[in-house]
Amino acid sequence: MEENEFIKFGKNAQDPSKRTSALKNNFEKGEKDPQFLKNLAQLTIDDTDFNYKVFKRYFEVQPNISKDNALLLFTSLNGYEDPRYALIQEKKLIF
Repeated sequence: MEENEFIKFGKNAQDPSKRTSALKNNFEKGEKDPQFLKNLAQLTIDDTDFNYKVFKRYFEVQPNISKDNALLLFTSLNGYEDPRYALIQEKKLIF
């Protein structure tokens, strides 16, 4: 991580509105901003069920997925049985 990113990460960690619990709460309230969803997906990569919901909504509001954004999804997969894999199949993402 570069120095500026690390500093920003530390500042965000101190901001209660940017903590994962607050972000999850915003998601549950219906937040649909693609950048918000992408960031939340990165933060919740270890919470498979919640992460699936985030990606599902992301794909609903962002129908044209770039390779970079799709790669984010690929890095979160735990194999073919992972429910997020179905999202890849539904979108017919090809690289």
